[in-house]
Amino acid sequence: MKTRKWSSLTMAALTALCVWSCQDWGKMDPPAGRDVYPILEQVSAYDFETDLDPVIMQVYTYVDGKTPDLVKDDELKSQVLHLDTGYVRLSNPLNSTKVQNAVSITFLVKQAGPTGQEGEENPFVQDVRSALVSFTDANGGQKLYITTNGGVVYDGVDGELSINTADEALTGPCLDEPGEWHYVALSVTNSGYFIYVDGKKRIDQTITNFDCSKLVQFMASVPNIYLGYGNETIPGEWWLDDLKFYRNILTSTETTDPRKPSSGVEDNTNWVIVGSEDNSDGFFAPKSDMIKLKSGETAHWGFYNYTAGTNNWENWILVCTNGPAFGETGYIEHFVLRADAYGWGDGSYSGDNISYDYDWETFTTEMNGAWIDLTVTRTDNTVNMKAVATAADGTVRTYTFKYEGTLEEEIGFFLTLEKAHLKFDPAQVYVTVPGFSPHIVGKEDCSGGFFSAFSECYTLKGDFNDFVLTFTNNNTGSGANWNNWILVMTDGKDSHTNDGKEYFVLRSDAYGWGDSNYSGDNISSSFNWDTYVADMHGAECRIVLSRSGSKVSMKCYQRKADETMMPDYTFHYDNVSSDEVGFFLTIEQASLVVSAVGYYPHLNQIYGE
Repeated sequence: MKTRKWSSLTMAALTALCVWSCQDWGKMDPPAGRDVYPILEQVSAYDFETDLDPVIMQVYTYVDGKTPDLVKDDELKSQVLHLDTGYVRLSNPLNSTKVQNAVSITFLVKQAGPTGQEGEENPFVQDVRSALVSFTDANGGQKLYITTNGGVVYDGVDGELSINTADEALTGPCLDEPGEWHYVALSVTNSGYFIYVDGKKRIDQTITNFDCSKLVQFMASVPNIYLGYGNETIPGEWWLDDLKFYRNILTSTETTDPRKPSSGVEDNTNWVIVGSEDNSDGFFAPKSDMIKLKSGETAHWGFYNYTAGTNNWENWILVCTNGPAFGETGYIEHFVLRADAYGWGDGSYSGDNISYDYDWETFTTEMNGAWIDLTVTRTDNTVNMKAVATAADGTVRTYTFKYEGTLEEEIGFFLTLEKAHLKFDPAQVYVTVPGFSPHIVGKEDCSGGFFSAFSECYTLKGDFNDFVLTFTNNNTGSGANWNNWILVMTDGKDSHTNDGKEYFVLRSDAYGWGDSNYSGDNISSSFNWDTYVADMHGAECRIVLSRSGSKVSMKCYQRKADETMMPDYTFHYDNVSSDEVGFFLTIEQASLVVSAVGYYPHLNQIYGE
């Protein structure tokens, strides 16, 4: 694990933020062909810490089988569901839930391993055929099930489907060593399905010969879900914990095992640490970088919170200021919020605007090692804060706050602590432009033609540094190199709708064109063309744009689905004549899941630079 420790984090990246934040965003109407990306929402969670509610879960056995029960697991230090020749029927929490692009599930699972002594003949054969989870109608005549091997089988009135069910295709939830716990995250989408095991993508299946939206809607409409039942194969002994169901598609947050941040995969995150790792720092001693917001902008922090755990207030603290840094002349605090739902502030602060669902009996334990997803949105004179804490045991807590007062044109935010330390993922610390929300560009089945779908055109004025478009690139996994993302730079207008001038068009495969000042000689890349199309399937992309005078520079960082970095791709254009420039994304036979557009204060740390 690569770690960078900062006692006082640099303010350099915020220089660019200040330049950007003064721009007038969102003038243009949304371009045709741009869909709004459905928001992920957890519908239910089962931690098995209390007795099974017979109204929600009914237990059954196979012939001469054993009744499912709850047992204490020494490794997880929690109660888990134990199945051995038995199964459970669960009332479907997704029933009648509005789903748009996916149904998703996460859970911890362990299969029984060999029991023979070393040197003895061991007849153990790992179970790869049985139904791990199944969805059925009331009489079981229609069903969809996911096997222990990660296969998907559907039998409904509107068709049949069977994918990845062969024994030799060991790619699914129970691939890895039996007798060990594994974290599984899967989404059945309108175009196929994917499965992560211990944070590593094992299956990413695009299905073109079947309308997978039928699967998604089926899973959200039938009354029953079975655990350990669904096909003719009786499962071996296994254990289950922290079962969660979601509407819509999982993100990188959910595909990472919250109990084991490394998830069995090399940790390539260049963590930014605030505070002493022995949790000895006093109140307000170390502080994070300040992030500044104008109206309409949103700041996001993602970090692990570690605490001495003696008192509830020994955790993270959020501070909102009038803009100057702590200790600077004129510094004023609008409000200070502690993690334990307590705060103070100026005359406009009100503790009545705090809401939370904490359990104070377990609060200090849950907060030690908890992943914190913290969002602050500023709209005119209103600030809304939402902090979602996921404890090491999977428990999720939500804490919100609203401030309404008289705010400066630009206000500041930083995080501090008391008797704690914060471990930031630099890729999860960013500021998004006004009005931005995650969305998808292009059809999910990647069937859209050249210039058929578009992101918003993001307009910037004057010089700027490190403006970033972040998205996941999806293609069919085969086909032409150019069937991926496309970047267009204009004079600030949507060239495809408003006759804006195009300075250049850049394809992902290091090819482009433009006006008379465009030069392909300014492109630099070293892709492996033998694997390029597959490499770009599910790749995490960040296009970084900067301007100095008449020169605009582009650098694209791309990480393959297996977490391997692709070679850098750079380009520069040298003769910009307009004060404003605009950028938008389009596609050819691809789809782009756009997760953030704005600035990353720790951009260099994301890639270890």
